[in-house]
Amino acid sequence: LQLENLRADLSAGPAAQHFQQLEAGVGRAKRLVDQLLKMSRQEAAAADSGASVDVQAHVRESIHTLIALADQRRIDLGLVPCENGTGPLTLHCAPGDLRSLLDNLIENALRYTPEGGVVDVRLLDEQGRVAVEVVDTGPGIPQDMLPRVFDRFFRVPGNGVNGSGLGLAIAQAAAQRAGLLLTLRNRQDRSGLIARIEPVA
Repeated sequence: LQLENLRADLSAGPAAQHFQQLEAGVGRAKRLVDQLLKMSRQEAAAADSGASVDVQAHVRESIHTLIALADQRRIDLGLVPCENGTGPLTLHCAPGDLRSLLDNLIENALRYTPEGGVVDVRLLDEQGRVAVEVVDTGPGIPQDMLPRVFDRFFRVPGNGVNGSGLGLAIAQAAAQRAGLLLTLRNRQDRSGLIARIEPVA
C-alpha cells in the first residue's frame, strides 16, 4: 500500500526507474513469503481423510482461479477433457491436497511459459487409470536437472523467471500426502514440459 501511495508522487526519470526495481523486489519477497506460508500450513495440517474426488471439477476450479494470471501473460490456458470417458473421473485422495497440487502445477506452467504460449490441462482415462497432465510450451528443463527440481529453493539457472524455487516442492509434498505420483518429463514434439499426476501403482 505504501508503494502504491508513493507511485502517484513520482515523475518520469531515474526515480521512477528505481521505484520499479523496488516494486519488483517487494513482489518477489511477497511471493516467497506466500510460498513459505503455504508450505508451512501443509506441513502443520493433519492429513485429510481420503475421499472419492471429482477430478474435472477440481481442475476447473484451479483454472478459474488462475485465469487472471493467464490473461495477464497472454497465455491460452484451457482444459482438454477425456476423450474416452463416459462418467466422472475420480481419484481417491484428500481434496485439499489435490487442489494444492493442481494450483501449483498450473501456476508453475503459466510462469515459465513465454507470453503468447499455451498451457493445457489434460484429463486421461487409461484403461480405468485416471491421470492429469499439465502441458506447457515453455523451455522445459534440462534432462540432467530433472532429478533436482523437487528440491526446496532449487531453480533452473538461466530461465529468466523470478521464482521462489518452492512451487514444485510444495506440489511434490501435496502429491505424496494424497497418495499420488507426480512426474515431470520434457515434451518430445516441441519445447515444453509435461507434469503428470496419477495414482501410485
